[in-house]
Amino acid sequence: MQDGNEGPRKRGRPRKFVENDVLEKVARLFLYDSFAGAALDDLAQAAGLNRPSLAGAFGDKAQLFVRAMDRVGARERDFLLATLSRRGPIEERLTEFLMAAVADRCASAGGFSAIAAAAAPANPEIAEAALAQRAGVQAALEEAFGLCLSRRELPEEPTPQARAQMTMAVLDTLALRARYGEKAQSLETFVRDSIAIICFV
Repeated sequence: MQDGNEGPRKRGRPRKFVENDVLEKVARLFLYDSFAGAALDDLAQAAGLNRPSLAGAFGDKAQLFVRAMDRVGARERDFLLATLSRRGPIEERLTEFLMAAVADRCASAGGFSAIAAAAAPANPEIAEAALAQRAGVQAALEEAFGLCLSRRELPEEPTPQARAQMTMAVLDTLALRARYGEKAQSLETFVRDSIAIICFV
């Protein structure tokens, strides 16, 4: 029984967490269960938070998905920029990036691109975020191909913009075909054939 002289009971301290750690954990669940299949209770459990704390920090399920997608996308963009900014033949650097994309998409049934594509029609904010992320990757590719052009490592045609669009089409196709369950060996052959067109047309 509470003593009448006692003041109001103090609330427990808010549970501390590292935001990026939480996003990595929920990203893995989204990749495993998809957007529609990932239940909020399961997401909260994966994050190590209760549902109110998860919602208070990251918003609703769609907002949480966008944050997780952005986290994973930022890591891929960093790898892209690091790989394409190095010296060396562009076809070798692009192969390294796209082969890493093959491994990622095969390990995650198409990755966030495939999951976002399925969720986008009913979730405009996911569609908007996915398009923005895609635009960022394409801009990085255009910059890399433009640098190659300035170094005379590539002919003027196709333009850097066209080469970037072709590369984005390869990434889109990898996500879809991996979602369908196509094996890595087949996708790696597709990448090699595509690079021969992107870099040597």
